[in-house]
Amino acid sequence: MKPETKALLMLAALLNVALVHKVSATEDDAVNLADLDAICQLIETGLGSTTGVDPASSELAMPCNFDKINMSLSLTSWRNKFTTDASKRNNDTEFCKAPGSEPNFKQQWTKWESAAIAAAKTNEMPGKKLLPAGISNGPVGMAARLQMTALVAEATKVVSDYNSGPHKNLQKPGSELATKLNGALFGKQTKPTSAADACEGAAAASRETTCKITATPSTVCRAAVFLCAKKGVQTKDTCGSAATGTIANWNNAKLKTAYQTIHPKCLQAKSRSLTAANLRAALTNVLSRIKTHPHSGSNSVVAVLGTPTNQGANCATSDGAGCLDFTDLVASKAARKITTNTWISEIEEAATILEQAEDAMKLRTQAVQRLEALDAKAQAIYTQLTEEQPQSIVSSKTDRHVPSPHGDKAVGSENNNKKNCEKAEKCKWQGTETEGKCIVDESKVTTQGSTAGTGAAAGTNTEGKKCSEKKTEGECEDGCKWNGKECKDSSILVEKQFALMVSAFVSIL
Repeated sequence: MKPETKALLMLAALLNVALVHKVSATEDDAVNLADLDAICQLIETGLGSTTGVDPASSELAMPCNFDKINMSLSLTSWRNKFTTDASKRNNDTEFCKAPGSEPNFKQQWTKWESAAIAAAKTNEMPGKKLLPAGISNGPVGMAARLQMTALVAEATKVVSDYNSGPHKNLQKPGSELATKLNGALFGKQTKPTSAADACEGAAAASRETTCKITATPSTVCRAAVFLCAKKGVQTKDTCGSAATGTIANWNNAKLKTAYQTIHPKCLQAKSRSLTAANLRAALTNVLSRIKTHPHSGSNSVVAVLGTPTNQGANCATSDGAGCLDFTDLVASKAARKITTNTWISEIEEAATILEQAEDAMKLRTQAVQRLEALDAKAQAIYTQLTEEQPQSIVSSKTDRHVPSPHGDKAVGSENNNKKNCEKAEKCKWQGTETEGKCIVDESKVTTQGSTAGTGAAAGTNTEGKKCSEKKTEGECEDGCKWNGKECKDSSILVEKQFALMVSAFVSIL
């Protein structure tokens, strides 16, 4: 190897050793690096996005099917008050002008009118079916209305309870939370848009006076500056060369200049969702690093974050030192109850707002699920009713059996014979003397049905007793009907049939 080559290699090695020593010495001075990292984690968490919380969520409303189902189940006389043609709405109804009308009656009328219009359209109703004509006026319709009334009452309570309580907590993250967090982190009402203007507030009379937790504005970004900034005789980078800034004068300097080098580094921290749990965890991590520090040559003990000076004042200017004095918040050293608001209390309040909003979202989810279940029940009630027949039709079908003078034998003779037909109860002949057919006399069916319903109770009971005394199927006639085992009053069987219909109807709930 040539002598000049050997000399160059030795020089390069010496320069490399010197450089390594310089870097090592600089990073060895980063005594506050871990404390700064905890501060940065808190800042990055505060800048995160909320998870599972949507401040823009609207208030809950009644299920969309309720109004039109309710209108369909109402009495015909009520539905007929409203048009079913959207082009013929009555915007100036006499009902809204009546004395004593509620102030919002016109708005309610419009809502009912919309329900009536929707209820008349097949494609807007559950199952794409309309109710049979007259079904809502009968007993089955009444039973449906009673069940629907219960559903409406429960849904109304679910909506009211949520909108008047939890929903208000859900709105706070949209305004109050942002104000508290940004104020606690940066002393601003909004998130900073650049590192150069991220931290509000100027220094006080001295570093020692400025670096107190109760000094205003009390912000997290200023705490980072207290740990890292240097001035004058301070040459050591307490937070590493990349994050340590310089303060020109602690008497009146704007701290945003020193924070400008810190902010980009804090944004490199691992991102976390902004939740109450994460925010509290990040705050606890910072506070857990506070330590006690005795004055040199003094019995006084203080609480600090960072590295205090070994001599003199706690967080005064000293090479290789930088700290935030928490002593004013130490209850055992306070002269009176501590009431001062700091970035700590503001972040704790922000976490509470988040927690309430998160709880509100859970309650909203539960309320929405309950409303969906109630809506499904309402649709089931309606769908069941579309398959029913008006009670008058059921009764007519029950009574259409033409009793024969020959008992339960074939009825062909009276169906084809005028004389036999006229002898049969509830029948009448339709045709000529020789040609025609035997049909049910509706007037006789109605009269007998009405008499059974409106006469003395004893009359019905007596008829029931007469039927019960008939022991064979052949004897079971004249208003009686054989049920397979015994002879019963046919009106009782109709009542039982209706009761079963309602029972089956209610069971869908």
